[in-house]
Amino acid sequence: MMYWFNIISGCLITSLGMMLATVNISDKIKIKIINKILFTILFGILLIISRIFLNGAIMILVNYISLFLMMYLFLTNKELYKTVSYSIFIFLLMDLIEIFLTCILCLICDFNELYNTIPLSLLVFSIATSIIAFFISRIKKLIDFINRFNISMKYINILFLILSLVAIFLISQNKLMVENRNYTNLIYFFVLIFIIVTLYIIGNIHNKNEKISNQYNQMVEYLSEYESIIDEQGKKNHEYNNQLMILKGYINDKKKLEEYLDTIISDHKTGQNYEIRQLSHFPNGGLKGMLYYKISKIKENNIKYYLYVSKEVTDVLEKLSVNLYKDITKVFGVLIDNAIDAALDSKEKEISLDFSKDDNYIVITISNSYNKNIDLNKVGKKGFSSKGKGHGFGLKLAKDIVKKNDDLELVTDYDEKHFIQTFLIDTKKKR
Repeated sequence: MMYWFNIISGCLITSLGMMLATVNISDKIKIKIINKILFTILFGILLIISRIFLNGAIMILVNYISLFLMMYLFLTNKELYKTVSYSIFIFLLMDLIEIFLTCILCLICDFNELYNTIPLSLLVFSIATSIIAFFISRIKKLIDFINRFNISMKYINILFLILSLVAIFLISQNKLMVENRNYTNLIYFFVLIFIIVTLYIIGNIHNKNEKISNQYNQMVEYLSEYESIIDEQGKKNHEYNNQLMILKGYINDKKKLEEYLDTIISDHKTGQNYEIRQLSHFPNGGLKGMLYYKISKIKENNIKYYLYVSKEVTDVLEKLSVNLYKDITKVFGVLIDNAIDAALDSKEKEISLDFSKDDNYIVITISNSYNKNIDLNKVGKKGFSSKGKGHGFGLKLAKDIVKKNDDLELVTDYDEKHFIQTFLIDTKKKR
């Protein structure tokens, strides 16, 4: 009876200690009380089963897989990256504490004899380990480190490849394992398959989340720009109402009325909603959304800009195929980003954007001021960038897209003041 109480209570205390340590390091994740209870009970049961039926390396592997699954289901809101980092940390922490306590006891006495003679040795050892783990997991710097820990996709892919090759080798040896009744290696094999599948799922979820995150961030930028335009329009509407009231007051004084009208005309001769009117010539989505976003960046960086969009552009762009329109958006994105970077690095800080229709072509002209110290003959060559090493592939990518598409053409030119990119889209072909 004492034997079973020792195992059951010891495993449940270990499960409780791991749960509390996880709660400590996951300070930004809200964990429901019911989830904490379920984790403690279910993981405790799995530890009990493992303790009774398994031993050695197999028990360690099964315990880690059990911890990973229970943590994923109940403690980390099913965030795979958090589950990986937390489970590795907690598992290693508990093991290191056990090793430390064992070494201390070995120095003081005969550990094996002491462990076997104490009736509730596993329970006592579990309590000591859990208490130490609880306080270590409350260290602020350690919490910050664990929460900043993020497995790079590059390393996940490399690890996935290596483990896949190992799995292929083990599959080739699978028949031999069964014949020799080497079931331990078979269990290792299935554990390896589990890890490979997990890495594959993590990689896929990471890529999807990154794509969604980028789309969300871009949408927020678009909405911010729309909101600023709407706010500005509201202010102008209020101003117009005030001006109408003033005009009404001058209705019997012709001289003052004319003077005030001249003032209003002078203030608004450039058109208050010029930008909105120009962008309205684009079909919704694609280039229109990108331009709102890029113009907001241009404004944030105090770059002087000019924008002209021909009314003829709308109908033509709406008739283009999806694939061609996607290529156009990619190339334009590269060109406008390069123009913004170059303008920022220049003294004048100017950008001009012109969208027009010329015979059978849409002509997009992007002109920007630039730093006179840059060797323009190298611009567009692979790896060259004024921003230094690790950049310079954007314009090369744009040129590669244009090279593969007969409907597109890109002409680069410059003068003493401006760097000019002319992007031509052939619209005469039937689509």
